[in-house]
Amino acid sequence: MTDIKLIRLAFILHIHIYRVAMKKLEEIRKEYILRVLSDTCWDIKKASKILKISEKYLKKEIQKMGYIKNEISNQ
Repeated sequence: MTDIKLIRLAFILHIHIYRVAMKKLEEIRKEYILRVLSDTCWDIKKASKILKISEKYLKKEIQKMGYIKNEISNQ
C-alpha cells in the first residue's frame, strides 16, 4: 500500500471512530437525563438543578428525545 492510501485509510478510520464515540456519548447523555428525570419523578425544576441546566433547555432536550410538550407539563 502506498503512503497516500495508508493516510486515507487512517483518516477514514479516524472519522469512523469519532462518529461511534459521539453516538455513544449522546446515548450516555440521554440515559443520564432520563435517570435524573426518573429519580425526581419528572420534576423539571428539580431535575434541571441536578443537571445544572435551565428548565427551558431541559424541556427542549426532552422534546428532542421524543417526548411531547403535553407529556412534560402533565408530569
